[in-house]
Amino acid sequence: MTTTPATVELRRYGRDDPDTIRQTLTDVYAEVYADRLSDPFFSIERFEERLEGHVSREPWEVVIGWDGTEPVGYAYGSPLPAPAGGPELESAEPGAAHHAPPDG
Repeated sequence: MTTTPATVELRRYGRDDPDTIRQTLTDVYAEVYADRLSDPFFSIERFEERLEGHVSREPWEVVIGWDGTEPVGYAYGSPLPAPAGGPELESAEPGAAHHAPPDG
């Protein structure tokens, strides 16, 4: 017997779309964490609070995977703001040695 693998369509949404996809994100979250929703950290209310905070950052985006009309997962994010007055993060070339500053 030959089976056909599922085809997942990835769709991208931005900050202007959260009201149309918020329930989808919440539904997927509730399914993934169903056995932990009684823990206050994993509750739907806490998820929605965190989501609201994340959506408030520009440029927030989410990608939702769809198998037909069913959502199968999502990933979202936005860049963190630069630290005020703090050191800039540097990216080393692959394989480059990283040395800590001397104590002193």
